[in-house]
Amino acid sequence: MPLVINGSSIDLSHLIPIFRKVNLELRGNFKKEVDVLFEFSCHCYSRSQKAGEVVSKEILVQDGSVHSPRTRIFDRDRYELSKQLVGLLDFLIESNGQVSKTHRENFFRTEVLSTDLKMKRRPISYFIFMHARVVSSFHKAKYMRVFVESAYPEQEGKSYPVKRVTRSFGNMLGEKWAP
Repeated sequence: MPLVINGSSIDLSHLIPIFRKVNLELRGNFKKEVDVLFEFSCHCYSRSQKAGEVVSKEILVQDGSVHSPRTRIFDRDRYELSKQLVGLLDFLIESNGQVSKTHRENFFRTEVLSTDLKMKRRPISYFIFMHARVVSSFHKAKYMRVFVESAYPEQEGKSYPVKRVTRSFGNMLGEKWAP
């Protein structure tokens, strides 16, 4: 179902699920290349409603399940930044970059981007929150699923739930593959 905001169709094709090969770092200095499916939440282009904020229903985005529906608000800045997500993930894979755990045991990557948010070119910190799990079935080879739970620019005055535990992306996924 296409996303329509204020009567205009919003292209989300850049957030279709993608498969990538990723080198996992396993215990004993072993490496294993596995297929990883990356999927993206609507939180990559929407935000929660602020207390007391009145919004038009024409900018609402549906979130959650049929049993637990929620609404979020389309966020143009998040949407524009989301167009860079696949490239940032490809760079993370290629460079085996560093990721950090949060207190919720998911993990995140912070990128510093130069962007035109609000018509100003400036560096910003861009947080990408992810959760990984192993998927196996009798019909398919075992693979990993990384769900990009949210991605957004740093907001002034907001604290972020981070632990200082930093690992390479391959190591973090390797811990999930073979705990």
